[in-house]
Amino acid sequence: MYRRPRPGPVGRWMRRWLYRLTLLLAAGLGGLVLIAPHCGFLPRPDTLDRIAWLFAHDDLLRKISVVSAVGLWLTAILFFRPRSYDYNWWEQEGYAHLE
Repeated sequence: MYRRPRPGPVGRWMRRWLYRLTLLLAAGLGGLVLIAPHCGFLPRPDTLDRIAWLFAHDDLLRKISVVSAVGLWLTAILFFRPRSYDYNWWEQEGYAHLE
Protein backbone atom coordinates (compact mmCIF):
# COMPACT_ATOMS: atom_id res chain seq x y z
CA MET A 1 0.00 0.00 0.00
CA TYR A 2 1.33 3.44 -0.93
CA ARG A 3 1.98 5.71 2.01
CA ARG A 4 2.13 9.42 1.51
CA PRO A 5 5.24 11.01 3.04
CA ARG A 6 4.67 13.14 6.10
CA PRO A 7 4.22 16.74 5.05
CA GLY A 8 6.50 19.36 6.49
CA PRO A 9 5.27 22.48 8.25
CA VAL A 10 4.68 24.30 4.95
CA GLY A 11 2.64 21.39 3.60
CA ARG A 12 0.47 21.27 6.72
CA TRP A 13 -0.01 25.05 6.63
CA MET A 14 -0.93 25.05 2.94
CA ARG A 15 -3.32 22.12 3.29
CA ARG A 16 -5.10 23.79 6.22
CA TRP A 17 -5.46 27.15 4.46
CA LEU A 18 -6.53 25.64 1.14
CA TYR A 19 -9.18 23.68 3.06
CA ARG A 20 -10.45 26.83 4.77
CA LEU A 21 -10.31 28.96 1.62
CA THR A 22 -12.22 26.40 -0.44
CA LEU A 23 -14.91 26.05 2.21
CA LEU A 24 -15.15 29.83 2.48
CA LEU A 25 -15.59 30.16 -1.29
CA ALA A 26 -18.28 27.46 -1.27
CA ALA A 27 -20.12 29.17 1.59
CA GLY A 28 -19.85 32.56 -0.11
CA LEU A 29 -21.22 31.24 -3.37
CA GLY A 30 -24.07 29.46 -1.60
CA GLY A 31 -24.79 32.55 0.48
CA LEU A 32 -24.89 34.75 -2.61
CA VAL A 33 -27.43 32.40 -4.17
CA LEU A 34 -29.59 32.54 -1.03
CA ILE A 35 -29.35 36.28 -0.37
CA ALA A 36 -29.41 37.79 -3.89
CA PRO A 37 -33.14 37.25 -4.65
CA HIS A 38 -34.15 39.08 -1.46
CA CYS A 39 -31.99 42.19 -1.92
CA GLY A 40 -34.02 43.83 -4.69
CA PHE A 41 -31.25 44.58 -7.17
CA LEU A 42 -32.12 46.70 -10.20
CA PRO A 43 -30.37 46.41 -13.57
CA ARG A 44 -27.88 49.27 -13.83
CA PRO A 45 -24.91 49.86 -16.14
CA ASP A 46 -22.42 49.05 -13.37
CA THR A 47 -20.84 45.59 -13.75
CA LEU A 48 -21.28 44.52 -10.11
CA ASP A 49 -24.94 45.51 -10.17
CA ARG A 50 -25.47 43.49 -13.33
CA ILE A 51 -23.88 40.43 -11.74
CA ALA A 52 -25.98 40.83 -8.59
CA TRP A 53 -29.13 41.27 -10.68
CA LEU A 54 -28.24 38.16 -12.67
CA PHE A 55 -27.82 36.13 -9.47
CA ALA A 56 -31.17 37.43 -8.25
CA HIS A 57 -33.18 36.66 -11.38
CA ASP A 58 -31.53 33.89 -13.43
CA ASP A 59 -32.56 30.42 -12.26
CA LEU A 60 -30.01 28.58 -14.39
CA LEU A 61 -27.13 30.61 -12.95
CA ARG A 62 -28.38 29.98 -9.43
CA LYS A 63 -28.63 26.21 -10.04
CA ILE A 64 -25.14 26.11 -11.53
CA SER A 65 -23.82 28.13 -8.58
CA VAL A 66 -25.34 25.70 -6.08
CA VAL A 67 -23.78 22.74 -7.90
CA SER A 68 -20.45 24.60 -8.01
CA ALA A 69 -20.64 25.32 -4.27
CA VAL A 70 -21.25 21.62 -3.58
CA GLY A 71 -18.30 20.77 -5.85
CA LEU A 72 -16.04 23.19 -3.98
CA TRP A 73 -17.16 21.73 -0.66
CA LEU A 74 -16.40 18.19 -1.88
CA THR A 75 -13.03 19.32 -3.21
CA ALA A 76 -12.16 20.74 0.20
CA ILE A 77 -13.21 17.56 1.99
CA LEU A 78 -11.51 15.14 -0.41
CA PHE A 79 -8.27 16.92 -1.29
CA PHE A 80 -7.52 19.38 1.51
CA ARG A 81 -8.97 17.61 4.54
CA PRO A 82 -7.40 18.40 7.90
CA ARG A 83 -4.90 16.04 9.47
CA SER A 84 -7.41 14.65 11.93
CA TYR A 85 -8.98 12.80 8.99
CA ASP A 86 -5.68 11.57 7.60
CA TYR A 87 -5.66 7.89 8.53
CA ASN A 88 -2.03 7.39 7.48
CA TRP A 89 -1.08 9.87 10.19
CA TRP A 90 -3.23 7.94 12.65
CA GLU A 91 -1.34 4.71 11.93
CA GLN A 92 2.09 6.40 11.91
CA GLU A 93 1.54 7.75 15.39
CA GLY A 94 1.23 4.19 16.71
CA TYR A 95 -2.52 3.91 17.09
CA ALA A 96 -4.47 0.79 16.12
CA HIS A 97 -5.09 0.02 12.45
CA LEU A 98 -8.39 1.23 11.11
CA GLU A 99 -8.90 -1.58 8.57
